[in-house]
Amino acid sequence: MPSRKFVEGEVVRGRWPGSSLYYEVEILSHDNKSQLYTVKYKDGTELELKESDIKPLKSFKQRKSGSISSSP
Repeated sequence: MPSRKFVEGEVVRGRWPGSSLYYEVEILSHDNKSQLYTVKYKDGTELELKESDIKPLKSFKQRKSGSISSSP
């Protein structure tokens, strides 16, 4: 069984489907069978994402302005 990269409750960046933009999400769960993560965006939207569409927060550079994008 492949190891999981992210755990429930972890805050990461998730790619919005059909877009190249990443937004802050919380990992809600992981389905071992489908290998999909259920994530929750700041606006409350819940989606299933592949691990390849999720990145650790530390992999993103902080903007100089300090502003953070919100979910669409």
